[in-house]
Amino acid sequence: MPLPTITSMEMAIPALKIWQQSLNSALNTPTPPRTPFNFTAAGGAAGATGITLNWEIVKDADGYEIQCSPTGDFSAAAIIATLTSIAATSYFDSTIVTTIKRYYRIRATAGSTNQPHVVKGIWSSPIAATSGSATTTYDQTSGTSGNTGYNRPIYSGGVGGARRPNIL
Repeated sequence: MPLPTITSMEMAIPALKIWQQSLNSALNTPTPPRTPFNFTAAGGAAGATGITLNWEIVKDADGYEIQCSPTGDFSAAAIIATLTSIAATSYFDSTIVTTIKRYYRIRATAGSTNQPHVVKGIWSSPIAATSGSATTTYDQTSGTSGNTGYNRPIYSGGVGGARRPNIL
């Protein structure tokens, strides 16, 4: 943004204040947070109701939003949870009865003290879980979870068979 044209000293202070205010809004907008890593859905023990979702904390996020769909089509899916804690790493969907399959996705939010949760991250890939199935499902599509995820440790051989993470 260019500086305003100033033709006298009396114009300097008000013109600079206007310029500073226009810059403040651009500088105070946080960047969108990344998608949460290791997003999982656990159906619980056989016969149990509900589905537990877990993920890792996203640095600089101020909360999370979770969507649920019965079919995997999220075009009209409602946000079922808005978590406002920066330390949130799980959510239990108690509305699901045994043997019901649901699809979930999650995104992190960011904001400022005056305007929290205004910047939305990218949605994760959907994962499905069936209540009471005793299985855990990992996000395998976006590459952020499980054994094939991008954030998993990659090991190389070390002295005496020791394994150490590769630094990428």
